[in-house]
Amino acid sequence: MLLLLSAVVANMLALPDVEASALKPDFEAQFNEGGAAAVEVRLTIAPSGVPFLCERGFLNGPHENADAFCAMLKRVRFRPARDDAGNPAYGQVYVWSHWSNRRWIGFGSPTWSPGDLGLTVNKMPKGFPEASKFYLTLEVDSNGAIGRCGVMTDQKRPIAHDVVNLLCNEASAHPAAPAMNENGNSVPSVQQFIVRLTSQKAMDRLEKRFQSDLRRSR
Repeated sequence: MLLLLSAVVANMLALPDVEASALKPDFEAQFNEGGAAAVEVRLTIAPSGVPFLCERGFLNGPHENADAFCAMLKRVRFRPARDDAGNPAYGQVYVWSHWSNRRWIGFGSPTWSPGDLGLTVNKMPKGFPEASKFYLTLEVDSNGAIGRCGVMTDQKRPIAHDVVNLLCNEASAHPAAPAMNENGNSVPSVQQFIVRLTSQKAMDRLEKRFQSDLRRSR
């Protein structure tokens, strides 16, 4: 049975964390023709706080950036994930890095990133704009079954309990990919999972615009 936490992750369940300064690149990035670049990786961190697996996700620009970013992150020591009992656990999080005009501009998740799951709802939750992203913290066992679930957002505002239920129930509708330890064996973990919400009204407008553009192009 899925156990829900409050809108802000409660109890002891926590994702891996690190000081922001540790995420500033210590390597010379490569850029596309416009002088920009971005990279997203999925990082697996041991209960000791040591990252040992770094998988490339989104990439804008040369692949060397992802390789260098992963190599850098594996030298960083994180505060480990914590399971609901407060014990150190394996953790999986997304980490970003961005450059513009050949300068590093930060590590925040961009508004346009796709996330893990896109959901269409009849109406956006009060106070949240279209395409808002919600960051879930999931407790996943070694078989991929999801236990506890907490929800956070980019905005410091409360999330209605029915929205938390919707997000957590949808995220847990199918088993997650269990984390693997250093020996390649599946282990319980605490994982980050990102959901984007869009209203049906917005989707209808997008479809109408697409059909109109399609007719004009014929």
